[in-house]
Amino acid sequence: MNFTHRLIHHAMEFIPSREDLQATRVFVLDALGTGLSGTHISYAKVLAEQARHWHGDGAACLIGHQQSLSRDGAALVNGYLIHNQEYDCVHERAIVHPMGVILGVLLAHGDVEELTGAELVDAVACGVEVAISIGLVARTPLKFYRQGMAAALGATAALGKLKRLDADGVTSAMGLCYSQLSGTMQAHAEGSPMLPMQMGFNARAVLNAVDLALAGIPGPKEFLEGRYGYFNLMEIAWHQADAEAALEGGHWIQELSHKPFPTGRATHAVIDALSELKAQHDFACAEVVAINVAGPPLVVQLGGRPVEEGMAPNYARLCLGYVAASALMEDGVAPRDFYPDRLADPARLELARKLRLSVDSNPDENALAPVTVTIELNNGQQHTQTIAIMRGHPQNPLTSEAYLQKFRRGAASAAQPLETEQLETLMATVQTLETLPDTKMLTQLLTP
Repeated sequence: MNFTHRLIHHAMEFIPSREDLQATRVFVLDALGTGLSGTHISYAKVLAEQARHWHGDGAACLIGHQQSLSRDGAALVNGYLIHNQEYDCVHERAIVHPMGVILGVLLAHGDVEELTGAELVDAVACGVEVAISIGLVARTPLKFYRQGMAAALGATAALGKLKRLDADGVTSAMGLCYSQLSGTMQAHAEGSPMLPMQMGFNARAVLNAVDLALAGIPGPKEFLEGRYGYFNLMEIAWHQADAEAALEGGHWIQELSHKPFPTGRATHAVIDALSELKAQHDFACAEVVAINVAGPPLVVQLGGRPVEEGMAPNYARLCLGYVAASALMEDGVAPRDFYPDRLADPARLELARKLRLSVDSNPDENALAPVTVTIELNNGQQHTQTIAIMRGHPQNPLTSEAYLQKFRRGAASAAQPLETEQLETLMATVQTLETLPDTKMLTQLLTP
C-alpha cells in the first residue's frame, strides 16, 4: 500500500484524542478571531460582492458580515478572511496554514446542511491531520502554494468522510480536488492581495470536488505520488522516509503554532528578538544604526523584500525591514501597523531601511528558525539575540490569557466589531464546541 492509500485509510480511521479536542477548540477560536479581523481589509468587501455575483445569496454566513451567501461563495470569502492578514495559525515544519480552507469549508457546509459541533470538531482535526501529513513530506522550497493546497486536500478528506464516502470515494474526491488546486508563490513575492484569495479558491474547490465524487465522477487515484501527482510536480523533491514519518507521528493539530502578530511567520523570530533586546537594553529607535538579521534560506526568501514607498499591506507584512521597524516603534506588531498612515510614516520607513539580511548556514530549505538579530547603536554598542523557537510554537506556546487577548484584539479590529456580550458568548460557545447540536448556533454569533 503506497503513501496515498495509507494516508486515506489513516484519515478514515482517525479519532481525535482529548488533547486534539482541546487544540481544536483553541485554533477554531483563533481562526474566527483572525476572520473577524480580516473584515477590515478593503478587499474583503470587494471579494464578498464578487462572490455574491458568482454564486448568489444563500444561507451560509460570512464571518463578520450581515450578508449571507451560497455555500460556495461563503467558503471562498471565509477562507480569504481567515488568512488575509497572515494572522492565522501555521504548522511550521510543514509550512501549511490549515484553518482558512478547512474551517471555511466546514462552516459553509454546516450552514446549508445539518452539522453538529462534535462532527465539526472531528472533521477539523481530521482535515488538519491529512493536510499536515502531506506538507511534512515536502523537501523543496515553496514554489506552489503549499499553504493552501495541502489544506485543501486535508479538507477534502475530512468533508468526504463526513459525507460518508468510502475510502475509494474519498480517494476520488481528493483526486478531483487536486485537479482544481490553485496558487503559486508569485502572488506572495509581489505582495498581491491574490495571495490570501488563493485560500478561498481552494476552499471552493474542496466543495466542488466532494460534490463531483458524490455524483459518481472518479478522480485521479495517484494524485500525490503519480508521475504528475502533487509530490512530483509541485514539490519536486520528496522521500519515502518522510512520508513514513508523517504517518507515524500524527495528532498534528497539537503541533500548530499561534501567530501572535499579523505578519508572515518568517518575521516572527525577528520580532521576538527585537522585543527581548529592547527590554534588556532599553535603547531608543533614534539610537539604532543597523539591524542585522541572519536566518535560514526560507526567512530570506520570504522576508527579504526591499522597503518601498507606497507598499501595499500584503507586501509589508513580509518585508522584514518594515516589520522590524514597527516592532521597535510599537513594542510588537498589530493590525493597525498596516494602515495607510503607518505604511507612509517617514520615520518608520527610515528605520526599516536600516535592516540588513543574510543567509546563515542552515541547510533546511523549509526552516524558519533559528534567527540571530544584532542591533548596532550610535554609541558603538552591539547587542545580539538568537531566537530558536518563536512565541506561539507548541514548544513555546502562548498562555491561555495571551491567545484570548489575541482573539479579542483581532475581533476588535473588525470592520463591524461584535458587541461585548455577543463576543463573550461566542468565546464561551467555542469552549464547549463539541456539545453544540447544530453549528448554525456558532455561525449566527459571527454576524454583527
